[in-house]
Amino acid sequence: MFENVKNISIIGIARSGVSSAIFLKQKNFNVFISDYSFISEDSEFIQLLKKNQIEYETGKHTLNKILNSDLIVLSPGVPLNSNIVIEIQKAKKKYIGEIELAYQFCNKEAKIIAITGSNGKSTTTTLTGEIFKNAGFHTIVAGNIGFPFINFVNEIKSNSIVVLELSSFQIDTLFSFHPYISIILNVYPNHLDRYSSFEDYRNSKLGLIKNQSINDYLVINSNLKNFIQKPINKIFINYSENNFVNMNIKDYLEYSINQRTGKINFNNLNLLGKHNYENICAAVAAALIFNINENVIKKTVENFKGLEHRLEFVRKIKNVSFYNDSKSTTPMATLTALNAFNNNIILILGGRNKGLDFSILANIIKEKVKYVILFGEAKEIILKELNLKENYFICDTLFEVVNKAYNLAKENDIVLFSPACASFDMFENFEDRGKKFKELVIAL
Repeated sequence: MFENVKNISIIGIARSGVSSAIFLKQKNFNVFISDYSFISEDSEFIQLLKKNQIEYETGKHTLNKILNSDLIVLSPGVPLNSNIVIEIQKAKKKYIGEIELAYQFCNKEAKIIAITGSNGKSTTTTLTGEIFKNAGFHTIVAGNIGFPFINFVNEIKSNSIVVLELSSFQIDTLFSFHPYISIILNVYPNHLDRYSSFEDYRNSKLGLIKNQSINDYLVINSNLKNFIQKPINKIFINYSENNFVNMNIKDYLEYSINQRTGKINFNNLNLLGKHNYENICAAVAAALIFNINENVIKKTVENFKGLEHRLEFVRKIKNVSFYNDSKSTTPMATLTALNAFNNNIILILGGRNKGLDFSILANIIKEKVKYVILFGEAKEIILKELNLKENYFICDTLFEVVNKAYNLAKENDIVLFSPACASFDMFENFEDRGKKFKELVIAL
């Protein structure tokens, strides 16, 4: 792919775009990076570009310069239906994403475990990485989890295990990328502000396996089995008491993979919520494919405490428990979070709408939630779709939200910050949103 490539343009000045630019500059390519948004000259990304003497522009796309490139690298935040990508396609210019770029340069003997899904992919990616590290493998964990794959290319050896979390946006710009194990956890409506339909979004997720063959593995929820026609080693995660195939979830995990059978008890978990059983199943399946010792798997699973911003316990004040679930950026993720608790919940919702249906939360809110607190761009939409008539409050700032929740809460209540929306209306990302929530709770 890079034989006759000299000039490369990158679209999007953020984490993966800047990392790609620095990597390519070090490889002696002529690099230009462009972002349609205005970005402050004081930002860390602009400072990195200046330090590495990389040409950049913000607040516009200079189309002629971009189209004169031999190759274009798209950041995940750039929609394929955006004007700049349409122009790139019209000009029949070759474009790839950062994951494909990294794959082109990484050691092809390394084994890649690629993980996607609407919910649970960060937890599964982290847990899978922990199991492989504890089993003694040289393990790289990267991708959508917050660490660009391109940053680790030079560290990857022939015996490395690369565990990648991939979003649908990253999958959309893969071409030759070939994982040894693909994990597709689940597919629920998401990002319908970028996809024309749920089917389009689902097909994006399923595109992860397009280059796999009969020698590779796919770990997938059995609900999706009818969409997989490709000849590949399939390992199904099954919730049924009957029709046991590979990974069967009861009150424990029962598994049978490559002539290995066994059970893992769910009683000793640090992870909160039954939804994590599926995440554990997927990580265990990947480990069993590599014949990792059961004791290493079980010990890692039992000691794993989960992720920051995912049903993260913050503190207890006057016997009121505060949980940070800022990573829940969809109604389905918030529904999953609500299912982890019994009742007496004060639920905080709001942010930027992604074109999703909030009404799926209505029944569980009636069942478990005492009060709903709304904030952010989507507050009026959420209010309308939930058809709330009472026991709700609207706030303008996160400071007001936290203080309102604190004043409403009684002993044994749970304050759950699970926004069901993207964060970009008021925050840099969900991590920024979650950290600010925790700071406000700690300051109470």
